Amino acid sequence: MRMSSEIGFEPTYENLKELANELRQRLRDETGDGRAKLDVNEVLALDKTNDPFYFGTPAQVAMGKWFRDIWEEKGYSGGKHIRRIHYEISTESHKQYYRHDGTPYINDEDSRLNLQKACTASRHLGYIEASDFSDMRLKAGVKEFRGLPRFEHESTESGFEREEDAGLKWEYPKVTFEGGEASYELPEYVATGYDYADDDQPYRLEAWFEKEIGTKALEPVCRNLQVHLLIGVGNISVTQADLILQRSVEDERPTRILYFADFDAAGHGMPVSVARQIEYLIRTKYSSVENIAMHRIAVTPEQIGGDNPRGNRATS
Repeated sequence: MRMSSEIGFEPTYENLKELANELRQRLRDETGDGRAKLDVNEVLALDKTNDPFYFGTPAQVAMGKWFRDIWEEKGYSGGKHIRRIHYEISTESHKQYYRHDGTPYINDEDSRLNLQKACTASRHLGYIEASDFSDMRLKAGVKEFRGLPRFEHESTESGFEREEDAGLKWEYPKVTFEGGEASYELPEYVATGYDYADDDQPYRLEAWFEKEIGTKALEPVCRNLQVHLLIGVGNISVTQADLILQRSVEDERPTRILYFADFDAAGHGMPVSVARQIEYLIRTKYSSVENIAMHRIAVTPEQIGGDNPRGNRATS
């Protein structure tokens, strides 16, 4: 297991499993209880069935390869949605499809959930691209609010330049004598380079909201401040985690995601979930992304303090 100070710790399935075993044995040695347990979830950011770093069990590998084979057999490419794939393979008239474990694939909820798990495994294990899927939970799309770019100009630094547009022409200072007194006429100058342009913003900013109801409130603010807006329903998908990294690579600026979620247990877990997906994709696919961060800015205990609309007093 790679855990030396020289090469660091690689959070792969095997390494995380071994780490959990080591910590479990240490716990037993310290407590003297040979039956003391330490679940692998203790070393993961998400539940072991959802954490992308912990994908690699024999069942997940089998499911991931099964989904990849279906994908290739059907000739799928980008833009597919998992529910559409479910209907296509469960209602095929000339062929009966089978799950990875050999049981018949039929048009029911159990088969659909099995397909969903297989799809997730296939994406996390690198068998297919996460961005090849259409995200039906993304209600408002990504609204790219951009203003005018910085003018292409020989000099965009602050300073002083001659105002040519005023019809002035350069003339050397000259001396004239009127009534025996000397006077000097100098060209006029104006300050330039101090106007703000949208491209002067040093960060790429995106606001993510997990409820469609937030569109009306956030859209005018994001438009005014040139912040890109993403509106989803529930957890932001793996597909969106992949796409934000694509946008970051193309943009080349540091990225900051401002996350809006409900003040409840699910709402607190959503930013963690998508941040973990982004972390995994950076390690496995987007190593060039060096500066990206997510901040939960609403709803926080301070913002919801007192009696909330549901009649329950919020606690931190």
